[in-house]
Amino acid sequence: MKRLEVLIYAAALFFLFALCRYIPQTYPQLYRLELKPVPVNVRRGCSTQLLVHTLKQKDVILFEKTMRVWLALSGSDKTIQPGMCRIVPGSIFTVACQLKNARPEFCDVSIIPGKTPAEITESNGLSLEKLKNALADAGNFPEKLRPLLPKEVLARSVFLLPERYFLIPNEKIEQQLVAFASKLWFEKVGKSIPAEKFNAKYLLETGIMASIVEGEARVKEDRKPLAEIFLKRLKTPMRLQSCATVIYCWKEFKGVKKSRLTYSDLHIESPYNTYRKDGLPPGPINVPSANCWLAVCSAGDTEYLYFVADGSGRHLFSKSYSEHLKKQRGLKR
Repeated sequence: MKRLEVLIYAAALFFLFALCRYIPQTYPQLYRLELKPVPVNVRRGCSTQLLVHTLKQKDVILFEKTMRVWLALSGSDKTIQPGMCRIVPGSIFTVACQLKNARPEFCDVSIIPGKTPAEITESNGLSLEKLKNALADAGNFPEKLRPLLPKEVLARSVFLLPERYFLIPNEKIEQQLVAFASKLWFEKVGKSIPAEKFNAKYLLETGIMASIVEGEARVKEDRKPLAEIFLKRLKTPMRLQSCATVIYCWKEFKGVKKSRLTYSDLHIESPYNTYRKDGLPPGPINVPSANCWLAVCSAGDTEYLYFVADGSGRHLFSKSYSEHLKKQRGLKR
């Protein structure tokens, strides 16, 4: 008889244990009637120990060690995705189940090629001041790039690679953006630059030129020819004469957006006006794409020295000024 009672008690305990595990996993919403979800940021590459410690600090769980063991045994530690998860405090079973099935929240931030830092922050609902602070902190950039960063804070935005980023929503989102975008720039652009050229002067000048090419080119086929012409002009007494820099001047210093320029527009006084100033402007005029960076880095010699937009988004290239004028007249007919 005692043996039967022991078996009954054992079966009852096993059933209770199974029930305590089954219900929270199957119906986690039952535990959300009184408790409110707690936002928990799961960073990329976050260790289980750090995650569990965060859960304990936010009073989501009571015992760290037990939680770590359960996550390891259940395999939940390998399925947790980075992002902001909203977890309801409860037992290790309910919390582990929520972590396993959570759909993390992200902040969708896009850097569009050819946009300025102000335009990037405005279109994404970010703070320009916080972005400046993030750019000012060299620690947000890849280690190899840190000692080569320009002193002008906004000029460092040239090392942010245009892309769509999914960031964890918190007060440090601008820092995340700089960290991830500069890391991607280093992976796609920085590593392709020869070691002998990887210095502060070359990087800044190439970045400025890439931003000018970004501002001028409307189709990918024109990027390299434009880069070669601008680089050739730098080696001659001729000024760069980039309309993109003049448009930038009107927008940044006068608050006027121009899509077309008149001859009188070219006389605006600014160190960025390459119709009036020799050489490169003092900083980039936008955040250039990887393709524009690579177009400048791989540019060779060219027989062309002039170009004109043909109205379709392409450019016509000329070797001489007389040929250039002839093509301009042909477009006006």
